[in-house]
Amino acid sequence: MSLEDDTMAGEAATGYTDEFMDAAVAKLDGLFGHGYAKEHPELVAAYITASAANLTTFIQSALAMQPADGWEDLLASIDEDELTEN
Repeated sequence: MSLEDDTMAGEAATGYTDEFMDAAVAKLDGLFGHGYAKEHPELVAAYITASAANLTTFIQSALAMQPADGWEDLLASIDEDELTEN
């Protein structure tokens, strides 16, 4: 799959990354003052990495607890807004 492919998975991944970036900047600037995130991109990267790991763990755990025929209902029940709240 190329980066130019217009797929739901690619759009979802980009969307989550954008939301994690926004959350990282808001959280860091909120804790340490305006502009802190811009001055510390390594902390933004760490926040995004942790957010992605948490999302991956949540999805894998949730899928592991579902019977094979229950995946569609599980995925439809995920509230994306709750996953990326600050």
